[in-house]
Amino acid sequence: MADNEQGDALRSLARQHAAPLGLAVEHAGITLAGGRRKVTIVLDTDICGLDPADATSPVEPVSLDQIAAATRAIGDALDQADLLGEAPYTLEVTSPGIGRRLTTFAQYRRNTGRRLRVRYQGGEVTGRLRSVTPQELTISPDPVRHSPGARPAYLPDVTVALAEISHANAEADFAGTEEEN
Repeated sequence: MADNEQGDALRSLARQHAAPLGLAVEHAGITLAGGRRKVTIVLDTDICGLDPADATSPVEPVSLDQIAAATRAIGDALDQADLLGEAPYTLEVTSPGIGRRLTTFAQYRRNTGRRLRVRYQGGEVTGRLRSVTPQELTISPDPVRHSPGARPAYLPDVTVALAEISHANAEADFAGTEEEN
């Protein structure tokens, strides 16, 4: 089986077993690692069931239980399908994790309510992602403190066209969401 055919078959198999768990396949690939093959599947929450008009509701992140269930299902399916032949392989099923670069509407949408850093044609903003449409996103910038102990200054929301974004990623958020505080 040619490499691209094998990759397509792997993605298809992963999708088939991730979808019932409410997961979408972000990446599926096979690499060589020290004489063994490493099969990597990156899964994230499936948003296809969201109302297209809903730009603001938070999306639950992938849980460890979902990753464990997907690992079992995909591993069993790989063994049954004999997609990889007899040679040994290591299966790694994971979520995208914090800090990964966001490039698609779905990736932005999954991060609604979370803290992002976004570089765009007009500058850079770090703050809480409030809403996302296929055309633009709106961020509430982090408050600014002009001196220690001073009251924070709240800046107006920033709306950025997705086409203007040069780099964006989720940031670690130790403060949690406003609703949690």
